Amino acid sequence: MEKNRIERFYGDNKRIGDIMLDTTTNTIWTQIDLGVFEPLSLIFIKINGSDTFKMYKKYKDNNGMEQNKQIGKTFEVRNKQGDIVKGLSKGTISMSKQYNKEDRKTYNVNNNGIFFTTFMLDTPEEKKEGLLKVGYIKGQIGIEKPNVKE
Repeated sequence: MEKNRIERFYGDNKRIGDIMLDTTTNTIWTQIDLGVFEPLSLIFIKINGSDTFKMYKKYKDNNGMEQNKQIGKTFEVRNKQGDIVKGLSKGTISMSKQYNKEDRKTYNVNNNGIFFTTFMLDTPEEKKEGLLKVGYIKGQIGIEKPNVKE
């Protein structure tokens, strides 16, 4: 039986940002540096005390009011034995969208995107008053190879 699967070309896995905690607002955020693209600022909301996050991006609505939109979440990393690895999570930031005629909605698709891993520090580093570095992000761009069949 022939089955489609996604194969990708990957770029180098590099450090692309730090995970910061603003202690005055108790907000976790990051600014991902994507080279020639504008830096991407995200707000991270911890999920149930785990090392995973919901990711939000700020934007301005039609009235000029600042809003937050959830753009994804990170997932637990497991070792070969199936145990959760403390301090790590993985996620993807989509680089493309697809329109679904039945739902009449546009969805992000992860065939092409930034594939990243978050690394939480055992001991936060104070950067300046009220601002702690609590982790960092390493990532790489993945682009789908066309028409790979098994």
